[in-house]
Amino acid sequence: YVFRRERTLAWKLLRDLISRVSVSRHRNKMGEETPSADPSSCATFRNRNMLCGVVEGFYGRPWTLEQRKDLFERMKKFGLNTYMYAPKDDSKHRAYWRELYTVEEAEHLTNLIQAAKENSVTFYYALSPGLDITYSSTKEISCLKRKLEQVAQFGCGAFALLFDDIEPEISETDKEVFQSFAHAQVSITNEVYQELNFPRFIFCPTEYCAARAVPNVQNSEYLNTIGLKLMPGIDIMWTGNKVVSKIITVQSIQELTEVLRRPPVIWDNLHANDYDQKRLFLGPYSGRSTDLVPYLRGVLSNPNCEYEANFVPLHTLAQWSICSSDGKTDLNESVSADIRLETEGESEELTSHLEPDAYHPRKALRAALVDWLPEFYRIKIAHGRLLSGAFLAGGGAPTPPSGNASTGANVASSSHIDEAPSFQPLSTEIVNSLAQPSSTSLEPMDCLSSSEAMQTEEPLDDTRLLTVEDLAILVDLFYLPFEHGTQGVAFLNEFHWLRMNGHIVWECCKRGNVDSKVRLDELEEWRKRAFKFDQMTQAVGRLLGRLMYVPNRAVLFDLYPYVWDIGAAISLLNAYIKWIALGGVPCSSPLGFASPSFSWFSKGYKEAFMSGDQEPWLFRGGLIAELQRLLPLESGSDLFLYKPPELPSSKIYTIRPYLPSDEPLVYEVCRKTCDDGMDGTKVIF
Repeated sequence: YVFRRERTLAWKLLRDLISRVSVSRHRNKMGEETPSADPSSCATFRNRNMLCGVVEGFYGRPWTLEQRKDLFERMKKFGLNTYMYAPKDDSKHRAYWRELYTVEEAEHLTNLIQAAKENSVTFYYALSPGLDITYSSTKEISCLKRKLEQVAQFGCGAFALLFDDIEPEISETDKEVFQSFAHAQVSITNEVYQELNFPRFIFCPTEYCAARAVPNVQNSEYLNTIGLKLMPGIDIMWTGNKVVSKIITVQSIQELTEVLRRPPVIWDNLHANDYDQKRLFLGPYSGRSTDLVPYLRGVLSNPNCEYEANFVPLHTLAQWSICSSDGKTDLNESVSADIRLETEGESEELTSHLEPDAYHPRKALRAALVDWLPEFYRIKIAHGRLLSGAFLAGGGAPTPPSGNASTGANVASSSHIDEAPSFQPLSTEIVNSLAQPSSTSLEPMDCLSSSEAMQTEEPLDDTRLLTVEDLAILVDLFYLPFEHGTQGVAFLNEFHWLRMNGHIVWECCKRGNVDSKVRLDELEEWRKRAFKFDQMTQAVGRLLGRLMYVPNRAVLFDLYPYVWDIGAAISLLNAYIKWIALGGVPCSSPLGFASPSFSWFSKGYKEAFMSGDQEPWLFRGGLIAELQRLLPLESGSDLFLYKPPELPSSKIYTIRPYLPSDEPLVYEVCRKTCDDGMDGTKVIF
């Protein structure tokens, strides 16, 4: 018995060794280095072996052919080397994965693969057959092979099979053939891998993060089967502890590597926004120490659906991949926790002493902003806009208190912009991004004359030019899933303080004079901070106005709806502060209104948001919703039901406090809207 057991073990080891040698030979023929087994060889691992780039793997409208080609050029500049084609709602990737490409589609895909090669980017073609495949069907496996072999003929030499976001069960038919779900996936993956002659290959498991591992990573039968049975030349994807992970630690990756028997490729959803149509993530790559690099096979960012919003995320990812030390760790050691909590963000001064090869998110962000600014002044048209009413109803509270949407304070006139670009997550709309439509419906921007659409052809004066400081504000307002930027937090803190201390103004106005120096000082402080809030509001307005004049219409149309949205919310808050400043707001608990039941300043809320213990879609609406929830409008959420302007506009209307002279106009509005929103002037009551 002992002899048979040892002989069996020896045979398994020999077979594994032969498989590894075979994979190594095939990779060397293709000019690919075999990954080093020594994690300490960081420089070699970073420069030659690490996959670093983009996975187009989000739900919603896929990027266009032009955007992908632009991406490859941008990746080459950044030093990123890998792109995975995996758009969830592209018809022949997931829903109709069995269908072969037509001649036209084949030409477009061939051109994409060639464009990637020209920019030194490895193009991974991925299929997601898991929704409806019968693993035991010879016909199904033949379809899978035929589809991938067709793409191989287009010049593609790297492939992936993705089994994410599917039910972890197999059919009764498959149960007669396979021991488990994992065995079924391993079987077809290994077979396809060998049929394609051992190309570069990536596998995405169904249990792709620690939160989905049953019962946990180390004891997951599924993950252990994948690690043991999947051929060693196949890389495996992983998102971290969560679907969207705030932090990925070295220890967690070491534990995972033991189970998978290979270092993982991180599918990083840090900047993905397909789960919340009110949020955009422009902040720097964060929460991943550079110490991770030698323990990873690669990192592929699954970024914002809006292509032009991804400059900073990808620029900072590229910086992270080549830095040799973690600057944030150094700062954490030198700056006390009390100071960090008080500032709720690192200042530029804190990062100024870092070594050149040290990575720190704020330092990397500054470098990315400097490089991003010229992009706004490239002449570039917008491609493939998806018109929808996605911004009509927005993100509500993270828990039942209120379903707030976005607010319409800065109302742009409809003289110059298109509807907000957005999509529905888990959309039922299936499109084909590799086929040019036979007829293209005109969008609002297409109807503009060339002089209107490109109004920046004339030289701009300095007041209309974007600055790095403008972009810093933009990024801070749309920072990261578990963190608002420094200036975003400042808006929250300042408004909360002004609102909670507004009774000072009321008391002073009621008495007609200030009877103590203490009260005088308090009133002066309130007015100074109200003035500061007004200045901050104007800065956002300038950003919105300057954005209108950039020649890069692609970036304008991707960013404008979000900037308009948050500018509206901030303007409404500023108007509320100005109303308090008139002195007519009573001082009862507080300011005569019930306090919002659940907001940024509720006990435990901020800590829960920033902890990363929950998936970010629990906190709907981002900073926009946080600002709205600070207003005492629990029963007035219909104020936020609005639609963004249909065309971009440089005209912005600011809400101001009501004046007695406005009464006739208010009655006129009531008469013209009283008939279910229609003109009711002639209605007789």
